Amino acid sequence: MACNKRGLQTALDEAANELNHYVRDHERQEARAETARLLRETFAKHRHRARQRYVQPSKERIDQLGRIVFGTTLEVELDEDLQVVRRTLDGTTLDVSQLSTGAREQLGVISRLACATIVSPLERVKASWGAVADITTGGTGRIGLSQMDGIIDAHRTTAWRWVQKAVERAEQLGALPPGREVGTQ
Repeated sequence: MACNKRGLQTALDEAANELNHYVRDHERQEARAETARLLRETFAKHRHRARQRYVQPSKERIDQLGRIVFGTTLEVELDEDLQVVRRTLDGTTLDVSQLSTGAREQLGVISRLACATIVSPLERVKASWGAVADITTGGTGRIGLSQMDGIIDAHRTTAWRWVQKAVERAEQLGALPPGREVGTQ
């Protein structure tokens, strides 16, 4: 019987050691998981803070430039990637996909200009660099082009080079319908 008891004690000791091994392994895994969770939350918090430093200035600048083209009631909404997703004008809000081609093109140009005018002062970029805008605004009407010209002209001092205007480009390519008279300014 003593021999049998000793065998049981050995089996119990081995099982207890194995259990302790698994408990320690589980505790290590739990600590790693907690560290990963904390790291993920910390990165998310800092990413959100960094994004917020760009969202408001971007929105304000897009609104400011956009009001030159669309009028004083313009407001835009940006997504996580700082893309314009909605435009409010005269109290009516539309998704960008619901806007005319010309309005979408204008918002795209305005967004790029806004970004460049925000980045330039932050990076202490001198007027020696140029944001080159190769813009085709085929859906933009004459009045829209004139208003867009105003935005571009106003920012020439911040190193803008207007490479192409849609009308001039269309004339160069011979893409204007016969007999159509279009001025560039």
